Amino acid sequence: MLYSNTYFTPMSNLIISQAKPNPSGKDRYKQFTPPTELVGEWVDIFNQTYQSIDLSSYSLYHKAYKPDGTSEFAIVTRLSGILLGRSIARVHSGDFMTQNSMPEIDRIGANIHLFTGKNYVWNNNKEDTPLIYNAVTKTTIDKATYDAFPPDGVILKRYGDRLIIA
Repeated sequence: MLYSNTYFTPMSNLIISQAKPNPSGKDRYKQFTPPTELVGEWVDIFNQTYQSIDLSSYSLYHKAYKPDGTSEFAIVTRLSGILLGRSIARVHSGDFMTQNSMPEIDRIGANIHLFTGKNYVWNNNKEDTPLIYNAVTKTTIDKATYDAFPPDGVILKRYGDRLIIA
């Protein structure tokens, strides 16, 4: 993997550029998770090229922990759509939500918004590693790890192979 200044630039066309794995506020209210809380948990995928990329052959994974403490990568969602060159796809937890219904911090900075259709995905009490996988070529395209206990509502930025508080 190559480094450019202090910012990570893998040789991949798609990279994990930033994440907000721990949205602001209380996670659950008596077994109910508000949709605006779910949509506040996300990962950004940046197309480093000037060409459009069809995302349909890519999936997003994360590090899932078993009860015995070991981990393995588990699928978060299959990606879809066309990501234009130099654009960002933001993958939110939860079901589809119109941009007008999203909090501004979760709406701005992304060109397209995708949704997992799942409850909270990203680990908060253990480190996690968002990973982009190409099912056609059977290769890992990119991954970046963040530490356990990310602060509430903080966007983690890519630095090397880590997602950190910038």
